[in-house]
Amino acid sequence: MDEASGDRVDAKDLLTPQAAADLVNVSRPFVVRHIDAGDIPVVMVGSRQRVRKQDVLAWHERVQNKSAMARSKLLDAVDDELRG
Repeated sequence: MDEASGDRVDAKDLLTPQAAADLVNVSRPFVVRHIDAGDIPVVMVGSRQRVRKQDVLAWHERVQNKSAMARSKLLDAVDDELRG
């Protein structure tokens, strides 16, 4: 059961932090940092942290979009500087 919403969670949709990291090709400590920061919602299974696959994918998309926007701004600034 999801503590935040009270909804039942299907066990097949839950991932360990390591499985979540493998899914989006990042390190486990990176995922854990974002879990601890509250960026990825957690479902407690006993005393173990699990995350929903859909939450991991949504978080990863947000991170990717944020990185792409920052990269675009940086490239625009460099382009402006080179054009003088």
